[in-house]
Amino acid sequence: DFDGGRAFYTELGHVEESYQDPLYLNHLLGGIKYAIGDSQMEKK
Repeated sequence: DFDGGRAFYTELGHVEESYQDPLYLNHLLGGIKYAIGDSQMEKK
């Protein structure tokens, strides 16, 4: 948490093929859910 908000950063995804990889897409989705404060993710 930072100043009342959340941030997510990843160094992955520099190549276009990354966006076809289910593991990478799940990584992005998890980061987005964390950043928006998805309560279901916080319970896990």
